[in-house]
Amino acid sequence: MTLESLMEPEVGQIIAQDIYPIASSPIAWTLTFTISALIILLRCIFFPCITLQGLKSTIQTVDQLLKEYHSDLFSSLPIRAVKIPNKYTEYREHLLRIENSALDISLGNRSARKMSWMKYLSIKRIFSRLHDVSSCYKKAYILQRKIKHSRDMISKRRNSSLIELIVLQRGDRTRRSSSSNGVELGGVF
Repeated sequence: MTLESLMEPEVGQIIAQDIYPIASSPIAWTLTFTISALIILLRCIFFPCITLQGLKSTIQTVDQLLKEYHSDLFSSLPIRAVKIPNKYTEYREHLLRIENSALDISLGNRSARKMSWMKYLSIKRIFSRLHDVSSCYKKAYILQRKIKHSRDMISKRRNSSLIELIVLQRGDRTRRSSSSNGVELGGVF
């Protein structure tokens, strides 16, 4: 369609009779606003796991949690333990695989910009990308729960060993006090 063809009376009449009433209708604008607000609400609140930025922020959160786990792990280990425990290396490896998958998705988005608009907006490509992002998000969330559980177990072990140490010290004090009392009473316990 050229500019001259738009100026023809028939095209102008079609625009004036058919398109203009629909575009200026308050019902159409209300419906458009409601649908767009619903899409934004669903995307931001109920499905934050479908965006690549949400996935990257989740990965950063898990990475920070893993660093805290690492510091908790080494604060509870004896000084002579030099090796990094296997569980930490497994978690680190798992996180690196998730980050690698996120980078693959990001690189796929960059190469998709070179596609024609039909291939770029194809339903199969969109759902495949959503599936990839949500599966990475799910893996990151599971890893986050595992790390939190391991941190809780470390804290529990640390508290148990402190309780045992306190009980041993208290028992040692009572033995010392009873033996010193026995000496003062003439050796009778």
